[in-house]
Amino acid sequence: MTVMAPILDSNEKSVGLTVIEVYDHKIEQFRRFILIAAIIVTAVGVILPAILIWIFLDRLVLSPVRSLFGTVNQVEDGNYSARSDIKTNDELGSLATGINHMVQAIEDHTAHLEEQVRLRTVDLQKARDRAEALLLNILPAPIAERLKDNEELIVDRFEDASVLFADIVGFTKFSAKRSPDEVVDMLNRLFSEFDAMCERLGLEKIKTIGDAYMVAGGLPVPNSDHPALVARMALEMQRIVARQLYDGMPLQTRIGIHCGPVIAGVIGTRKFIYDLWGDTVNTASRMESSGRDGTIQVSEVFYQRIKNQFQCSEPRIVNVKGKGEMTCYELMRESSGSGAFRPAAP
Repeated sequence: MTVMAPILDSNEKSVGLTVIEVYDHKIEQFRRFILIAAIIVTAVGVILPAILIWIFLDRLVLSPVRSLFGTVNQVEDGNYSARSDIKTNDELGSLATGINHMVQAIEDHTAHLEEQVRLRTVDLQKARDRAEALLLNILPAPIAERLKDNEELIVDRFEDASVLFADIVGFTKFSAKRSPDEVVDMLNRLFSEFDAMCERLGLEKIKTIGDAYMVAGGLPVPNSDHPALVARMALEMQRIVARQLYDGMPLQTRIGIHCGPVIAGVIGTRKFIYDLWGDTVNTASRMESSGRDGTIQVSEVFYQRIKNQFQCSEPRIVNVKGKGEMTCYELMRESSGSGAFRPAAP
């Protein structure tokens, strides 16, 4: 603090005044306290309202906006069940309601599309299964797989296969006395039983032409016991046909069998079939056409393959068209104790 003091001469008379600064420690502390207090009061008066305003704005505006952004981000990530929980009666509340309605519409539309996709997928799978079943009715399974793999030329040589041709005796006269529906019904029942027997024996149905039925064994998957399987197939075909009556008499079939090398493959690009070629096929066809009604005629080669499992007639010389004289046998029955195949009951 500042104090005025007189200036004295030697006689102690006042000759003037001087200014003396007097320092009081307590007064200085008080001044500092007053200054700090003023600063604090000023800061509180400015900052506290700012904080309160920020909190108010955050709760009223910023937090709902962040919530809306969070909802939008979830929807963008594919979570169509996300909803905004803002329930205020202001513009933000209206915006949140609008967003919720939009997301609900997106969710409903997405669910509808997913259901349509699921139904279409089921339909496509059913169509694919039908096409697969149809293809397997036309071609052997291994050949069908190769065809689906876009293999352009499917041709295989099999060094050992058995081929059977069967024909219904007197079919022309039989069909002449019956309506087309009756004829087709009879053939359908016969050939369906033949097909089932082929599947049970693991043989391959090649084709039918009119009342003729062609079967092969040992292909497309090689099988060493195909002669015995084809012989059993022939005996079963005889039994199946004999159950059909024509003018009170059982129908008969004429069957021919031969074995040897064949060429097998798929021909054509439309209505294609799996077919066989070669001398073995021709000889098997000649065995059928030159055989006697109601018999199973087999070649010498085939007989040698089955003679230990099946009983055959004595050999006979047959003049075969295109082949000349050939030694042939007639298959009679399976030998007892040879592991005979047990057919299904008629």
